[in-house]
Amino acid sequence: MNISEANAVNVVLRYVLDDTDDSDGRLQQATELLAEKANKALGAGLRPEQIREAFENGNCTG
Repeated sequence: MNISEANAVNVVLRYVLDDTDDSDGRLQQATELLAEKANKALGAGLRPEQIREAFENGNCTG
């Protein structure tokens, strides 16, 4: 795990633990990064475009 990925994990965990909001868009950026890396490693799973679409459609209330 590199520094960007570790930072992304912390952003997501802070949100999950209700310690922050997503007014600065960091949650979306973090989840897109993690989806990209996980999809690349697994060759399957959520893609960044799906995360982006979910945020744009209001399915993520960050």
